[in-house]
Amino acid sequence: MVDQSQRGQHRGAALMDQILTVARTRFSGLNMQIEAQIQVQDFYKHFGFTTSGAPFIFNHTEHIKMLRDAQSA
Repeated sequence: MVDQSQRGQHRGAALMDQILTVARTRFSGLNMQIEAQIQVQDFYKHFGFTTSGAPFIFNHTEHIKMLRDAQSA
């Protein structure tokens, strides 16, 4: 979770851009899978992730599996 004072500065988006750049460089051609907290799944959808399966509880928080195709821009 991001501290309220740091929200709205797009730092999470900048970090995701860097992560995806590294992933494309080092793991070209591989699909990605994450387990996202339900409340932020729209954030990951913005980066090309789609939900897969039913929500589940992890560390007392509802999560969902999300996938991103290696060919996503």
